[in-house]
Amino acid sequence: HSPFSKWYRRHIPAPIRQSLTTLHRTLHNLLLKLHTNLYGTTLPPREMVRTLCLAMTLFFLIGGYWLLRSLKDPVLTALCGVSAIPKAKM
Repeated sequence: HSPFSKWYRRHIPAPIRQSLTTLHRTLHNLLLKLHTNLYGTTLPPREMVRTLCLAMTLFFLIGGYWLLRSLKDPVLTALCGVSAIPKAKM
């Protein structure tokens, strides 16, 4: 057993462990049913996790680009003045 499982058994009372296990199973089954209802059996759940990870990566890349692009002119103006903007865009 891992150190966490030993700590978990030692510090968490048995009734709470059982409740958490039941809650985990219920959530797992609910998410599996939702996934099956949305995508059927054509998209395995592991592929869905992969797709979500790639989608989040794309989201944060585009979001970071948008944020930095919108902050470029105000920061450049505050640091160097308005006259530096045309030189920076060359």
